[in-house]
Amino acid sequence: MTLLTLDGAASGRVTLEGTTLTLSNGTFAGVIRDGATAGSLVKTSPGTLTLSGGTKKFGSGALVNNGTVAWSAGGVNVVGNGTITNNGTWNGNVVTSSGSIANVDGASWTGTFGTNSGTLDNAGTWNGADGTAT
Repeated sequence: MTLLTLDGAASGRVTLEGTTLTLSNGTFAGVIRDGATAGSLVKTSPGTLTLSGGTKKFGSGALVNNGTVAWSAGGVNVVGNGTITNNGTWNGNVVTSSGSIANVDGASWTGTFGTNSGTLDNAGTWNGADGTAT
């Protein structure tokens, strides 16, 4: 499914349920989750997708950023075999508990990360602290 904009309050819910949701921009404070089957969230275009309202969790799905993702509150928790690939600008925090994070060449990430048993592959610019997830 492709949406130009995703806007919504904290009461909003998006369950990916095995699908790929492709977005250009928006401001969303609700819950984004996999469901029973892993899904993916893809951010396209140079617009900004602002996410708030706490932590978003991704299991065995993927979150791919090709534009700008900004977290005004919370961050993302990558669990299971989930992956995050940043090809653009990422402003926010991330924790991985066995998933993987890739900050590709030419990309920029500002924020903290924590790993329990996950991996971080940084080929771009990382402006933040590393640490251990709690």
